[in-house]
Amino acid sequence: MKNFHRFIVFFLLFLYKSSFSQITVGQWQDHLPYSQIIDLAEFNNKIYAATPYSLMILNKADNSVQKLSKVNGLSDIGISCLAYSSDANILVAGYTNGNIDLISENYIYNLSD
Repeated sequence: MKNFHRFIVFFLLFLYKSSFSQITVGQWQDHLPYSQIIDLAEFNNKIYAATPYSLMILNKADNSVQKLSKVNGLSDIGISCLAYSSDANILVAGYTNGNIDLISENYIYNLSD
């Protein structure tokens, strides 16, 4: 009987712990490699790093990292280059298939072929 109680306690603790590792229903989570940096751009206290599948934005003021991918805003995969337009205050991401994303603080606009 003692082993049965231990099993129940262990099982309930396992369920309690695993419930926090789940994302909410209807949400997507990406599992992308962020170690292959292709191109970098820096402007306004932020560093933009392009990987083949995503874009990372490091805010040097508070050391926060924001990740953008096709799951949460980018229009494609296969980023090949980055450039920052200081005149328009827009980050330009070019893809291997010819797509271009114009990324600002509030929106991402795609220029397709």
